[in-house]
Amino acid sequence: MPPQEETRPKPTLLSAHFAEDDAPHFEGRDAIALVFSEEVDAASLHADAFMVLLADGGRTLATEAYLAPASEADENRTVWIVGDFGDPRRRPPTDVVVIRSLHTESGAPLKGALGPVLGFDEGGRIVFAQVQPEPCAPGQPRVRTYWSDVLRDVAADDLEAITLELISGRTVQPSSFEDHGDAGAFVGETRDDNVLDLCVPEDERVVGVRVAAGAFADVSGHRSVATRVAVARAPAPE
Repeated sequence: MPPQEETRPKPTLLSAHFAEDDAPHFEGRDAIALVFSEEVDAASLHADAFMVLLADGGRTLATEAYLAPASEADENRTVWIVGDFGDPRRRPPTDVVVIRSLHTESGAPLKGALGPVLGFDEGGRIVFAQVQPEPCAPGQPRVRTYWSDVLRDVAADDLEAITLELISGRTVQPSSFEDHGDAGAFVGETRDDNVLDLCVPEDERVVGVRVAAGAFADVSGHRSVATRVAVARAPAPE
């Protein structure tokens, strides 16, 4: 019998968060941040692929969709959808469904992906973490974390809120952040987003990341919740 082909897991919607309500820079509309398990193909992205279900049974389509807030070529897991998504307290959004053609960069279909929407007042949290092929520096592995919303004003003293669990059972704090915030303080981007790279102070596999409650604020000022996630291995070379 011929060997069975290796099957990739079906891509999924990892999180959806009601990020902004009646935002002036969106002309009074709302925004929901979506994080997928794989990078999204920009050419297939269109707003009417996203249906949002509301608590009163109503349904509405997004009016705009962007690959944002993370903007580097290897960070395209996050989609920012904009529209009229109800009221955070009286008529909140409850679920998001991909109802039309949408694909990952590998060509896998995302139509049918769905998930609950975290409430407006709920703080951000890590939804995925993975070792990156490129280290921060020789002997310093890099762990990339994707969050449910934008992280505002990340600073070096926030390192104290993060614990890295090593395969040996020991724990350490990251030595630095990379790829976030002010380019004078961190390497890479010059604006806030929902991707935070952690530099590991020694060359040992990281298997988990813990973050203390209240460590960071999201785009609307809500403090992050306590989080613990497993860390996936580095992606296989293509």
